[in-house]
Amino acid sequence: IGNFPWQVSLQRRGSHFCGGSFYNSKIIVTAAHCLQRVSTSVLKVRAGSSNWNSGGVLVRVAAFKNHQGYNARTMVNDIAVIRLASPLTMSSTIKSIALATTAPANGAAATVSGWGTTSSGGSMPVQLRYVDLKIGGRTQCASSTYRYGSEIKPSMICAYAVGKDSCQGDSGGPL
Repeated sequence: IGNFPWQVSLQRRGSHFCGGSFYNSKIIVTAAHCLQRVSTSVLKVRAGSSNWNSGGVLVRVAAFKNHQGYNARTMVNDIAVIRLASPLTMSSTIKSIALATTAPANGAAATVSGWGTTSSGGSMPVQLRYVDLKIGGRTQCASSTYRYGSEIKPSMICAYAVGKDSCQGDSGGPL
């Protein structure tokens, strides 16, 4: 977790299903689509570990709130905040993510980390993984090569690399 101390695992009944980013001692930022049809009673967050299933700290969730403009069909405003039931203590393995103050330039380097599958429908690795990507403009990401077309809305960001991507289970994690 050393390179990504802000990465957390969202877990439902003991299984990883989405990522998130540690913002402060009681707040996690994730994707709103990760929290659809999920009750706080079965939701926990693991922080401070490279393994989603062991180590670090496992904390219950007190509440979560999706962006009021979230649209599940178009994925616009696909962001949510989670309030933890007890605060996490910052350490060498648990640190706040630095938030961007400006939009990244097209072609800028970016990294996605997570415990997502390495192929569609595959199994999730126990160990945290990452992939280096580049920020793309809407035209690039809507091209036939990347096939996202009109799904990329003006409020969204796109990152790409030939033959590399995030996958199921990486949703909600840091870029």
